[in-house]
Amino acid sequence: MMNQPVHTNAEFKEQMKARNRWLWVIPAAGLITFVLGLYGEFGMDSPLSDKMLGVYTGMGLGLFVVGVVLTIRNHRIMKDEAKLKAWRLKYTDERNIAISRKAWQIAAIVLLAGLYLGGLIGGLFIPVLVDVLLCGVCLFLVAYAIAWQVLNARH
Repeated sequence: MMNQPVHTNAEFKEQMKARNRWLWVIPAAGLITFVLGLYGEFGMDSPLSDKMLGVYTGMGLGLFVVGVVLTIRNHRIMKDEAKLKAWRLKYTDERNIAISRKAWQIAAIVLLAGLYLGGLIGGLFIPVLVDVLLCGVCLFLVAYAIAWQVLNARH
């Protein structure tokens, strides 16, 4: 889950700090989405349906709350040496790393299959779904190929 192998709590704490520097993106994206959804609902005459405005506000609020909770959790872990050690052992254990990688592989396959089938079947009823969902499949595959090349060159 982390980038570099770590052997001490201090190294793990540094990795968590580096990760926390980017964690603000989640609540920020959520807050922006939430505010835009509220603005569309109450601030202007929006062409969007009530359902879509509800999706924006709900997803935005959810992302904001999750980001705040993750930030608080990480700060609490970094302050408590016992929790920090437990998390370090959890995330550096080879078995847990292998399980996490396998879970990501399975999730990626299910996601690709769902997008592909959704694009083909949904496109029969709403043609734009073919473009959106199959472009999502292509974006994923291109990102995978680029990431594989970059990571392969590094190792």
